[in-house]
Amino acid sequence: MLSIIIAFGKGKEYLKDCFDSIKEQDYKDIETVLVLDKANINPEENIEELISEFSQSINLKVYETGDNSGVSAARNLGLLKANGEYVYFLDSDDYLMEDTLTGLMKTMDENKDLTYGRIFHTWFKKAAFNVDQGDVIDDGSEQEVDSKVNNDDNFNFSEINDYKFKNFANLSE
Repeated sequence: MLSIIIAFGKGKEYLKDCFDSIKEQDYKDIETVLVLDKANINPEENIEELISEFSQSINLKVYETGDNSGVSAARNLGLLKANGEYVYFLDSDDYLMEDTLTGLMKTMDENKDLTYGRIFHTWFKKAAFNVDQGDVIDDGSEQEVDSKVNNDDNFNFSEINDYKFKNFANLSE
């Protein structure tokens, strides 16, 4: 079994995307260990519904940090609670491509203690970024959101860099 350890403090919509990506994995022998960093939890972000929604589909186990706080304390607690033979740390604002875990696990055998893969920097298209057409970007510019981000099922990722550079001036190559 593979234990996926996620430290969480804030960003409910990112966490939903993270959970969705775990659910979509083709490798299924997993447990997901979510560690809530109590010192950094935003009390306005009620994640109980999200936890309930994913508890069965991603074999979700939830723990809370005590007096210690921060991502390191949360990860350490996750390590103590993990039951898997292997561990994968995943940040709560990141996601996995659907064949990531299968690819990593295929490289493992009794002679290896560690495997790693490449990281692709992308712009994810799901809950954290979904907006309704006509919404105004809240940066004082009063510009309407580009309509191509509104339908996440039809978004063309080959155009993502053009979109980022056009709509987010602070990004550079």
